[in-house]
Amino acid sequence: MYQPLPLAISPSALRRMAKRYVRRKYGFRATAGEVVLDRIGWLEPIWHRGTSGTVAMRYQGTTFYVEVDRKAGVMQCTDTYQAQEFVPRIVGPLERQLSGVDSLVTARYGGLAFPGCYVGMGIRTFEDLVAQGGIEVCVSACGLDASNVCGLDLSHLGPSAKVGVFVWRSHRVVDAAYMPNDPMSVSDADTIYLSDYHRYRDGTWTHRAYEHIDCKGVSFAYPANLGIRVTPATVATEDEADANATSPWYELSTSGDQETRVMVFAHQREQGRQARMELIYPEVRGASTFAKNIPSYAGSQSRSPAIDDYPYHTFVWLNITSKKGYVLRGPVIVRIC
Repeated sequence: MYQPLPLAISPSALRRMAKRYVRRKYGFRATAGEVVLDRIGWLEPIWHRGTSGTVAMRYQGTTFYVEVDRKAGVMQCTDTYQAQEFVPRIVGPLERQLSGVDSLVTARYGGLAFPGCYVGMGIRTFEDLVAQGGIEVCVSACGLDASNVCGLDLSHLGPSAKVGVFVWRSHRVVDAAYMPNDPMSVSDADTIYLSDYHRYRDGTWTHRAYEHIDCKGVSFAYPANLGIRVTPATVATEDEADANATSPWYELSTSGDQETRVMVFAHQREQGRQARMELIYPEVRGASTFAKNIPSYAGSQSRSPAIDDYPYHTFVWLNITSKKGYVLRGPVIVRIC
């Protein structure tokens, strides 16, 4: 038997649900404003959409957001109203401990989809949040040493908190309020200015240091203490790429056995030009040069000062293992064209 497809829920229905949720949880009446509907996917018929979304709410000069799902019901809504209390209580003690250091502390919790800080009906107090867990903190700093990091008092965050401490080579990164997208990991773009990364998880600290070398037309960044060397190289080539090269040849090698990725940052700023990296593996029989295009980050909405200074980057593997299990050891020679 034919069943008619359900009509979409109107934004006004989501507003009413958000207001009921706020009254039930906090006991006050907030004004519901803009509604952003969740979209399941481009293949989903328009009449199936609109059953969930985010409602902007306002109360006594404060704007916050409520996530609403008509199918789940009022008790399953989440909101950001308590962020105005919870975030200062998370970052405040750390900011006071870092008062003599150029630093920036941010936090998120609950629904960790950006920007986070959504909690449900069961979270009424800061103590409820700590007991629930899921707090993540990101510290960006310059001039912070390992003893200061390991001496941080994190007791107010509970036993399951996760903290990432990024120590930069330049105050300019901190001053620009650049924060990694994931406080628990290091991205490729981060490595160019990163000197140390400390991670706190499950009650223990781990640490990784990074090195950065500036050369003519190109910079290299990689984890420290892996025996990596960057030295000038001479390559006899006779092709038009020589005339277009923006950097000399450099040999990348390591004295260790660990598979390692070296980030290569091209100092290429010419508008509209795609940078390329040419590679040679000298120890491969019949070695020849091949090129790898380097993606541009122009137009990125989350560009750091590192990307502004070094707008193109790619990487080179050392000690990489092939699909057949063979480990390709020996140096790699690269240049930027």
